[in-house]
Amino acid sequence: MWKALGILGILAFLVFIIIGIISAIRKNGKAKRNFLIALVSMVLAFIGVISDANSAKETVQQKENLYEVKDVPKYSIADQESNKTHKNIRVTTSASSEEDLRKIVLDIRNKYQTDEAVWLYIHEPDNNPNGFGYGILKAAARFGNSKIGMAAVGTKSIEEYIFEMK
Repeated sequence: MWKALGILGILAFLVFIIIGIISAIRKNGKAKRNFLIALVSMVLAFIGVISDANSAKETVQQKENLYEVKDVPKYSIADQESNKTHKNIRVTTSASSEEDLRKIVLDIRNKYQTDEAVWLYIHEPDNNPNGFGYGILKAAARFGNSKIGMAAVGTKSIEEYIFEMK
């Protein structure tokens, strides 16, 4: 609703500014009224835009706690790649049970809710003495946070995610 008010306010502002300029050129006495309507329309547009932004923030804050889990095993992000449609994340952990790995998936999902789609790869810690990279793949998960993301990962709803033990 707020978005519609903002759009209508902007359109009315543009229309009445143009009509006001034409009225001022023709000197038909309606210019002042048209400029006043344009000013009121701009105020309504600002109210609509600001209110829509506030309602979007409330939605994000409500969604932030959607996937929160307790007793998440320790993990570290080893690698991240992003493009326009999705994000690839690789984490390392010493946890091995499916329940613990699912907790990691939900914790990552909670942190990356703004990305449309996320592909998550969970690895063993790297045994390399230099400590770079990641070890053997334990599990993989993917989830979408929008309709486009759901289509990309193959889920039927935003609440679903695909989890595979390796």
